[in-house]
Amino acid sequence: MIMMDQNLPFGGATFDAVYAMDALCYATDLPAIYNEISRVLKPQGLLAFADWVMTDKFDADNAEHRKIRNWIEFGNGITRMPSRKEVQDALRSTSRSFLVSPLVYNKKRETGPYDKTINEEKMS
Repeated sequence: MIMMDQNLPFGGATFDAVYAMDALCYATDLPAIYNEISRVLKPQGLLAFADWVMTDKFDADNAEHRKIRNWIEFGNGITRMPSRKEVQDALRSTSRSFLVSPLVYNKKRETGPYDKTINEEKMS
C-alpha cells in the first residue's frame, strides 16, 4: 500500500496513463501528488481522475453550504475537501500541461447524472 504523501516506487516516465477515482481528495499536499503523478507519466501520458471538490458556488459564510460540505467530508472520511481552484492551482504547479474537462453533477438533466462541459480548459 502506498500512502498518499509518499513517492511512488516507480521510475520517471514509466506509465502511459494514471487513473484515480475519488482518491486524490485525501491527499494533504495536492501539488506534491500531482507532481509525483507527472513524474511517473510518460511525456504524452494521460491523467484521468474524478474526485470530490468544493464548487465555485461554495460560500463558507452560508450555514447550509458548510453543513453539506461537512456531510460529504464526514461520510467519505475526507479531512478537508479541496476547492476546484485549489485542484486547478495544484495542477498548474506541475511541470506538465494538463487538459481539464470537468464532469459536473447536473440534477436537472433527464438523461444522466453527469454533464460534460463543452469548453475544455487548457491548464498550463
